[in-house]
Amino acid sequence: MTERERGEPVVWPEDPSARPLPRQTGTNMLAVASLVLGILWIAGLGSILAVVLGFVAMRQIEQSEGAQEGMALATAGVVLGLVGVIVLGVFLIGS
Repeated sequence: MTERERGEPVVWPEDPSARPLPRQTGTNMLAVASLVLGILWIAGLGSILAVVLGFVAMRQIEQSEGAQEGMALATAGVVLGLVGVIVLGVFLIGS
């Protein structure tokens, strides 16, 4: 005899697509990548990527509403990246 035949309500499992996606927590990995690329420089290319990834990380951290950390890492990556871009510019102008 099934649940329906006994008059018991049939309980269906929750639809997994109806659940909200889990929020990513912890340190933003783009912020870490920005800092590493800003330190490495890699002939100027690393500096440019550090600036871009740093700004993307900052936006993601702000939009996470406190779920993600790493704003200081992203800021340091952007600063180091900008210093690297300036050094690259001075090097290219001086050549």
